[in-house]
Formats: sequence, C-alpha cells, structure tokens
Amino acid sequence: MASAAAAGHGLARLMELESTKCNISAKLISYRQSVHLRRHTRYHPSCSLSMNGCQGDPKLPIGIIETRTFPAVASPALAMDTLNSAVREWKANPPFYTSGIIRLQVPIQQHIEAIDWLQAQQQDLLPRCFFSGRSQSNRHPYFSVDFTNGNGRSHNSFARHLVSVAGVGSAVLFRDVHSFAYSHWRSIKRFLSDKCPFICAYGAIRFDARANISPEWEAFGSFYFNIPQML
Repeated sequence: MASAAAAGHGLARLMELESTKCNISAKLISYRQSVHLRRHTRYHPSCSLSMNGCQGDPKLPIGIIETRTFPAVASPALAMDTLNSAVREWKANPPFYTSGIIRLQVPIQQHIEAIDWLQAQQQDLLPRCFFSGRSQSNRHPYFSVDFTNGNGRSHNSFARHLVSVAGVGSAVLFRDVHSFAYSHWRSIKRFLSDKCPFICAYGAIRFDARANISPEWEAFGSFYFNIPQML
C-alpha cells in the first residue's frame, strides 16, 4: 500500500511527491505499506515536516486525524499518479485545520518484503525504522512496546496480517531527555486514532533512564518514537 503522511502546524506543507521519482510497491491482501524509491534517485522533500510532538500541550486535542484511502490500482506507476493527483488537489484546497495528521494511501497488488524495501532506500533518508512482529498472533501496536492501541484493545483483523513494517522520514517524532512519563504517553496518544490503525508510533524507551547516556546514544534521549512520513 503506497502511503504518505503529513503532520504539524500547517498541513498544506506536504512534500511535493510530484518532484520525487519513485516506485511504489506493496501487497494488498497483507496490508504491507511502502513507497519504493529508485536506488539511484535522491529524495529531496520540499520542506521539513518533522516536529517534536512532546513540545505541545498533551491535554489539547489536535485538529484532525484522518486516513484517505483511494481505489486499488494494478501498478506502482498508477499508485504514484493517484498520490500526485491527491497532493495537487490538497495543495490547491488545503484543509482548514491548524494541526493534525493526514495519511494518504493507495492499495496496489505487488509484493515486496519490508526489509528489502528499506535496504533499497538511500542511506541519507533518516530516520529509518523497521518493525517485525514476533508472530502473526500479535496485536497491532500503536506503540511497538506494548502491542495495543493504548486502551487495552487491539485491531485483531489487522494484526492477523501484520508481519513487518518499514518506514523512512518523520511526520512527527516524540523525544525527550527526561524519563518517559504519563504526559509523554498522552502526547503520543493524541496523534493516534482507532479509526486510523496504520498511523502508528514506532520506537523504544531506555531500560534505565537514570543511567549515564553514552555519547552515541545522546541523540536518542530517554525515549524515541516516530510516526514515519513514508511507509
């Protein structure tokens, strides 16, 4: 399933997919998602979409959380055309929201392994993430550490098909040097919705936030979660 996500204070700032030469591949029945960039084509987004969601007020809801699914297509080229058309229309008529996250997705009938897709991307596409469930019986994660949607419920029909997910870029990230707390959980949760199970935050928390941080891990902070820009 080809997809792109945008988040922040200015939803109309979605990257210009039209300027990105890319192939898109996925397997419709398994709900795997990907946007496959050609190995020799560099990706230059027109603007930075990434924001630290922990810097906002966790008690305030965001303006919109929405997934827009377009009809299934037979080839990656047709999927790219659909996304480009949707982006052009969106830029011409931006939504009237000051904050939020919108996911655009196009199902296509082509298979590629998530890890193979990730390895094929340019190495300067950061951040990069890969999630693989331990078994097909896992519940779908909003957070990869607890395999639930944050309310103790799971998306069982989706989880039966989830095998692995790869993503690049960041629509919104969540990071802090302080220990992970309830306020941080609320900051992440407000960007997620039961109605949009593919909008997920992937990441991890330090085992011991009180221990000294090694220099190579300073950028990670006490925890790091990310909602990928492309899946």
